[in-house]
Amino acid sequence: HRALLDFFVVLHHVKAFVLSKAEMENFPILGPASMHTGVIFVQRNNKNSRGAARKSIVDAIKQGRNVLIFPEGTTNTGRTTMEFKIGTFEEAAKNDFPIVPVALEYQSERDLWYKGTSTVKMFFLQYGKLITNSKVSFGPALKGDDAEQLMKDARKWIDGALIESQKDWSKVNYETDE
Repeated sequence: HRALLDFFVVLHHVKAFVLSKAEMENFPILGPASMHTGVIFVQRNNKNSRGAARKSIVDAIKQGRNVLIFPEGTTNTGRTTMEFKIGTFEEAAKNDFPIVPVALEYQSERDLWYKGTSTVKMFFLQYGKLITNSKVSFGPALKGDDAEQLMKDARKWIDGALIESQKDWSKVNYETDE
Protein backbone atom coordinates (compact mmCIF):
# COMPACT_ATOMS: atom_id res chain seq x y z
CA HIS A 1 0.00 0.00 0.00
CA ARG A 2 1.78 3.08 -1.26
CA ALA A 3 -0.54 6.07 -1.18
CA LEU A 4 -4.00 7.61 -1.08
CA LEU A 5 -4.52 6.89 -4.80
CA ASP A 6 -3.99 3.14 -4.47
CA PHE A 7 -7.68 2.33 -4.19
CA PHE A 8 -8.57 4.23 -7.33
CA VAL A 9 -5.66 2.88 -9.37
CA VAL A 10 -6.51 -0.74 -8.55
CA LEU A 11 -10.27 -0.23 -8.83
CA HIS A 12 -9.73 1.01 -12.39
CA HIS A 13 -8.78 -2.61 -13.20
CA VAL A 14 -11.08 -4.65 -10.97
CA LYS A 15 -14.51 -4.19 -9.43
CA ALA A 16 -14.22 -4.64 -5.66
CA PHE A 17 -15.26 -3.43 -2.25
CA VAL A 18 -12.40 -1.91 -0.27
CA LEU A 19 -11.24 -2.47 3.30
CA SER A 20 -10.25 0.93 4.73
CA LYS A 21 -9.19 2.38 8.04
CA ALA A 22 -12.11 3.94 9.89
CA GLU A 23 -10.43 7.36 9.95
CA MET A 24 -11.12 7.72 6.21
CA GLU A 25 -14.85 7.67 6.92
CA ASN A 26 -14.55 11.24 8.25
CA PHE A 27 -12.36 12.58 5.44
CA PRO A 28 -14.09 15.32 3.39
CA ILE A 29 -15.43 14.17 0.01
CA LEU A 30 -13.86 10.68 0.12
CA GLY A 31 -15.57 9.67 3.37
CA PRO A 32 -19.16 10.50 2.41
CA ALA A 33 -18.64 9.17 -1.12
CA SER A 34 -17.28 5.88 0.21
CA MET A 35 -20.46 5.28 2.19
CA HIS A 36 -22.21 4.50 -1.13
CA THR A 37 -19.58 2.16 -2.56
CA GLY A 38 -19.46 -0.78 -0.20
CA VAL A 39 -16.31 0.26 1.66
CA ILE A 40 -15.72 -1.88 4.74
CA PHE A 41 -14.32 0.30 7.51
CA VAL A 42 -12.18 -1.06 10.32
CA GLN A 43 -10.85 0.48 13.51
CA ARG A 44 -7.45 -1.17 13.35
CA ASN A 45 -6.80 -0.98 17.11
CA ASN A 46 -10.20 -2.40 18.07
CA LYS A 47 -10.47 -6.20 18.21
CA ASN A 48 -14.27 -6.15 17.85
CA SER A 49 -14.05 -3.88 14.81
CA ARG A 50 -11.43 -6.14 13.21
CA GLY A 51 -13.68 -9.16 13.81
CA ALA A 52 -16.71 -7.37 12.34
CA ALA A 53 -14.65 -6.34 9.30
CA ARG A 54 -13.50 -9.93 8.75
CA LYS A 55 -17.13 -11.08 8.90
CA SER A 56 -18.14 -8.39 6.37
CA ILE A 57 -15.32 -9.47 4.07
CA VAL A 58 -16.41 -13.12 4.22
CA ASP A 59 -20.04 -12.17 3.62
CA ALA A 60 -19.13 -10.01 0.62
CA ILE A 61 -17.02 -12.75 -0.97
CA LYS A 62 -19.73 -15.36 -0.36
CA GLN A 63 -22.09 -13.00 -2.24
CA GLY A 64 -19.73 -13.10 -5.22
CA ARG A 65 -17.98 -9.78 -4.65
CA ASN A 66 -14.27 -9.05 -4.67
CA VAL A 67 -12.68 -7.27 -1.72
CA LEU A 68 -9.53 -5.17 -2.06
CA ILE A 69 -7.34 -5.45 1.02
CA PHE A 70 -3.89 -3.98 1.64
CA PRO A 71 -2.47 -6.63 3.99
CA GLU A 72 0.23 -4.40 5.47
CA GLY A 73 -2.52 -2.43 7.18
CA THR A 74 -0.75 0.87 6.47
CA THR A 75 1.20 2.67 3.79
CA ASN A 76 4.79 1.80 3.04
CA THR A 77 7.50 3.69 1.16
CA GLY A 78 10.06 0.87 1.04
CA ARG A 79 11.28 -0.93 -2.07
CA THR A 80 9.22 -3.98 -1.07
CA THR A 81 6.34 -4.71 1.30
CA MET A 82 6.29 -4.55 5.07
CA GLU A 83 5.08 -7.43 7.24
CA PHE A 84 1.53 -8.49 6.37
CA LYS A 85 -1.32 -8.89 8.86
CA ILE A 86 -2.55 -12.48 8.87
CA GLY A 87 -6.28 -11.98 9.58
CA THR A 88 -7.64 -11.99 6.04
CA PHE A 89 -5.32 -14.84 5.05
CA GLU A 90 -6.83 -16.87 7.90
CA GLU A 91 -10.30 -16.19 6.53
CA ALA A 92 -9.20 -17.12 3.00
CA ALA A 93 -7.69 -20.39 4.20
CA LYS A 94 -10.71 -21.25 6.39
CA ASN A 95 -13.25 -20.45 3.65
CA ASP A 96 -11.26 -21.73 0.65
CA PHE A 97 -11.20 -18.24 -0.94
CA PRO A 98 -8.55 -17.39 -3.51
CA ILE A 99 -6.09 -14.57 -2.83
CA VAL A 100 -5.02 -12.60 -5.91
CA PRO A 101 -1.85 -10.65 -5.09
CA VAL A 102 -1.59 -7.14 -6.55
CA ALA A 103 1.62 -5.12 -6.90
CA LEU A 104 1.30 -1.37 -7.35
CA GLU A 105 4.24 0.94 -8.02
CA TYR A 106 4.39 4.67 -8.69
CA GLN A 107 7.08 6.23 -10.82
CA SER A 108 7.45 9.44 -8.82
CA GLU A 109 8.56 9.73 -5.22
CA ARG A 110 5.93 12.48 -4.79
CA ASP A 111 3.24 9.82 -4.97
CA LEU A 112 4.43 7.84 -1.96
CA TRP A 113 2.77 8.57 1.36
CA TYR A 114 5.61 9.31 3.77
CA LYS A 115 5.04 9.05 7.50
CA GLY A 116 4.19 12.44 8.94
CA THR A 117 2.42 13.63 5.80
CA SER A 118 -1.15 14.54 6.67
CA THR A 119 -4.06 13.04 4.76
CA VAL A 120 -5.05 16.51 3.57
CA LYS A 121 -1.55 17.27 2.26
CA MET A 122 -1.37 13.87 0.57
CA PHE A 123 -4.76 14.45 -1.01
CA PHE A 124 -3.61 17.72 -2.61
CA LEU A 125 -0.21 16.31 -3.62
CA GLN A 126 -1.78 13.40 -5.47
CA TYR A 127 -5.00 14.89 -6.77
CA GLY A 128 -3.35 18.17 -7.72
CA LYS A 129 -1.29 16.55 -10.48
CA LEU A 130 -2.34 16.16 -14.09
CA ILE A 131 -0.57 12.82 -14.52
CA THR A 132 0.40 10.05 -12.12
CA ASN A 133 2.37 7.20 -13.65
CA SER A 134 1.80 3.83 -12.05
CA LYS A 135 2.20 0.15 -12.79
CA VAL A 136 -0.23 -2.49 -11.55
CA SER A 137 0.46 -6.22 -11.76
CA PHE A 138 -1.96 -9.00 -10.84
CA GLY A 139 -0.57 -12.33 -9.70
CA PRO A 140 -1.98 -15.81 -9.93
CA ALA A 141 -4.87 -16.81 -7.66
CA LEU A 142 -3.44 -18.45 -4.56
CA LYS A 143 -5.45 -20.99 -2.54
CA GLY A 144 -4.72 -23.27 0.35
CA ASP A 145 -5.64 -24.17 3.89
CA ASP A 146 -2.46 -22.79 5.47
CA ALA A 147 -2.86 -19.06 6.19
CA GLU A 148 0.85 -18.55 6.93
CA GLN A 149 1.84 -20.10 3.61
CA LEU A 150 -0.77 -18.09 1.70
CA MET A 151 0.56 -14.92 3.31
CA LYS A 152 4.19 -15.81 2.52
CA ASP A 153 3.37 -16.73 -1.09
CA ALA A 154 1.41 -13.52 -1.66
CA ARG A 155 4.16 -11.37 -0.16
CA LYS A 156 6.87 -13.14 -2.15
CA TRP A 157 4.97 -12.63 -5.41
CA ILE A 158 4.22 -8.95 -4.66
CA ASP A 159 7.81 -8.18 -3.64
CA GLY A 160 9.14 -9.78 -6.82
CA ALA A 161 6.67 -7.87 -8.97
CA LEU A 162 7.55 -4.58 -7.24
CA ILE A 163 11.27 -5.05 -7.82
CA GLU A 164 10.65 -6.00 -11.47
CA SER A 165 8.39 -2.97 -12.06
CA GLN A 166 11.00 -0.60 -10.59
CA LYS A 167 13.75 -1.65 -13.03
CA ASP A 168 14.65 1.12 -15.50
CA TRP A 169 11.39 2.94 -14.71
CA SER A 170 11.04 4.10 -11.11
CA LYS A 171 12.41 7.51 -10.16
CA VAL A 172 12.06 6.76 -6.44
CA ASN A 173 15.30 6.78 -4.49
CA TYR A 174 14.82 3.81 -2.17
CA GLU A 175 17.31 3.84 0.69
CA THR A 176 17.00 0.16 1.62
CA ASP A 177 15.83 -3.08 0.10
CA GLU A 178 13.24 -3.53 2.85
